[in-house]
Amino acid sequence: MTAVAFDTLQVARELSGAGMEPRTAEGVATTFARVWSDREQGLATKADLALLESRLDAKFDALRSEFRQALLDQAKWLVGSQVAIGALVVALIKLT
Repeated sequence: MTAVAFDTLQVARELSGAGMEPRTAEGVATTFARVWSDREQGLATKADLALLESRLDAKFDALRSEFRQALLDQAKWLVGSQVAIGALVVALIKLT
């Protein structure tokens, strides 16, 4: 990951120029730089996002396959039960 440069001296000068005490401005700039650096460590890169996308695509493909199989199984049971009911009705009609 590429680190983003943070110029603490420039920030401290800008804060001092805006009326902040120089020591306070330096402390704020240093603290902000540390927080930014810590936060930057947890940011995802484009490569991280591409890898995540490919993993999710694979998982969704697997789910689609499972759903298709489940629908086929349900259709088989439905057709089978309808044929059985039809045969039962025909048998009952013949008995009467």
